[in-house]
Amino acid sequence: MKETEMHRSFPLWEIRELIAHDIRQTYYMEFENKQATTPHDADIFTYIIEDSKNAIKFHQQRIKIAELRKGLQMVLAMRGWEEFDISDENIRIEPGQKLYLTFIGTAAEHKELLKSVYSKK
Repeated sequence: MKETEMHRSFPLWEIRELIAHDIRQTYYMEFENKQATTPHDADIFTYIIEDSKNAIKFHQQRIKIAELRKGLQMVLAMRGWEEFDISDENIRIEPGQKLYLTFIGTAAEHKELLKSVYSKK
C-alpha cells in the first residue's frame, strides 16, 4: 500500500490525507528548525545582538509550528480522529517521500488498516 492510498478506503479520505500531510510537514519543520550559531569573532555586543536575533528567529518558527499543530489537533478532535504513527509498518515508500508516515482516523480504523497491511504480506 502506498502512502497516498492508505486513507482511500475510509470516509473523507481527502481530508485525512491533507491532515496527515500537514502533520508530517510540521514534524519536518521542527526537525529543520535549528538555532543558527553566532560566530564569536565579533565584539561582545555584536555577538549578543546577533545571537539574540538568531534565538528570536528560532522561537518564531517554533511558535508557528506549535500554532499549526494546535489547529490540526483541533480538527482531529472535532472529527473524533487520532494521529497514528505507522512508520514501522510495511507500507511502500514512494520516490522522494520521507520516512515518517501518519494515519488519521479512529482506533478501530487504525486496526482495520493494519489488518489489511498484514494480510497482504
